[in-house]
Amino acid sequence: MYDTDKERVLHAPRSTTWISIAEECAEEGVGVSMFLAPGRYMDVGSVGIVPTLSGGELFWHPRYVPERDYSLVRSQLARLVSRTQGFNCSLRVRCSHGLQVKTHYGAFFLSAPTELTFGNISSDSAFTVELEHTRNLSARAYAFLQCAALYTSVEGQRRVRVINLAMNVVELAGSVFQYADMETVVAHLAKAAMASMTQQRTLITREDLMEKCSALLLGYRKQCAAATRSTQLIIPEAFRALPAFTLALQKTKPLKARQVSSDVRNYHIHRILSMGARTLMFYLYPRLLALHDLDESIALPQLVENADGVKVERVIAPSCMRDSYFFMQASGVYLIDNEETVIFWVGSSVSPQLLQDLFGVDDINSLKPQMYNLPVLPTTLSTQVHNILSLRFAQRGRPVKILLARQNMDAAEIEFSDMLVEDQNNGAMSYIDYLAVIHRQITKVLNDGGSFSASGIRGSPW
Repeated sequence: MYDTDKERVLHAPRSTTWISIAEECAEEGVGVSMFLAPGRYMDVGSVGIVPTLSGGELFWHPRYVPERDYSLVRSQLARLVSRTQGFNCSLRVRCSHGLQVKTHYGAFFLSAPTELTFGNISSDSAFTVELEHTRNLSARAYAFLQCAALYTSVEGQRRVRVINLAMNVVELAGSVFQYADMETVVAHLAKAAMASMTQQRTLITREDLMEKCSALLLGYRKQCAAATRSTQLIIPEAFRALPAFTLALQKTKPLKARQVSSDVRNYHIHRILSMGARTLMFYLYPRLLALHDLDESIALPQLVENADGVKVERVIAPSCMRDSYFFMQASGVYLIDNEETVIFWVGSSVSPQLLQDLFGVDDINSLKPQMYNLPVLPTTLSTQVHNILSLRFAQRGRPVKILLARQNMDAAEIEFSDMLVEDQNNGAMSYIDYLAVIHRQITKVLNDGGSFSASGIRGSPW
């Protein structure tokens, strides 16, 4: 079924029974979370619809190994029961005159056209709403949004949470681009792409994403930079990383051109639908860090002054590098983190002292590929790396799997290379080539008119 019109069937339940179970759970205020540990195909597209519609979560542990996965499952279960959450939630988004809610994307049950029902809603989940105009808005007034959630707290109290937002209305396209939030746009594009997986081929979804990226940049070019030469690729400051994130989204497991098990695809579809913006951005563009280049003052407790002039102890996080082999060297050790997995990549020419300081051995062949936890050593480097991992755990609130990949030796290196989204991998082009294609599309439309494809630019705001 891959690469055919029947491909979308793989991402939908085989029986309506699963949908009925999910809807009943959501309406009764029950959020179903599943820990899946398959040794073979198990049709996640069917069973996974229950957590997706009821507001629960999927936890994925293929080929379960106790030594590797026990502590991770234990931590995930602890997070599941200890995080901020509510039950039996009915949620509605309202807007002022001139706007209306067009559609919602996320992991929930749409019990009415404008009402979302969650069996469980937590601090780890998020959804997006797409608005449309119903009439002209006055630039002298505000546009208002309200999100109201009726839910039951963990203590059993029935509560209402209301969030109000007043937005400025502008007449100039330049103001829209100047104050736009790229992370919100990328999160919305990602959730919309995942929601379309049951309706169309993966290839069409990838093409739609590229067209939307090109359409947004073309809109800026026409509205704000029409005087520049067509040979220049003009990208607005607020969206300077949009092509990189769009390409990264096309390389995710649900959308990559290479064949991926439908179980794996459906798990990641569920995760992307429920991810918050912060987690999703790091999932799409993993954080790559050169551990051998860490400054001695980085990732160690330091006294710094806060806004009140009081000195407090803080750990300063190191800056990351671009996700490409081009910026790496064989004598280094790198850490990459995509919010699902942390991989330590060890170069073939790494120094014995570096290995001793971080792993407690001085030979790359002595490293065990089954290393699932970083050893705690009385060295500066080991302390720095553990502080980095602790800081990231505190930020996301949930544990991740740790793997080791030695250059040209371990299977985990394949997963590591897939995370380098700026390289040519996952059946898709490199970032430089992707920019060239987008530039060529925009230039062709500017010079010849028409649209990016025979069917036009789907979803273009311009």
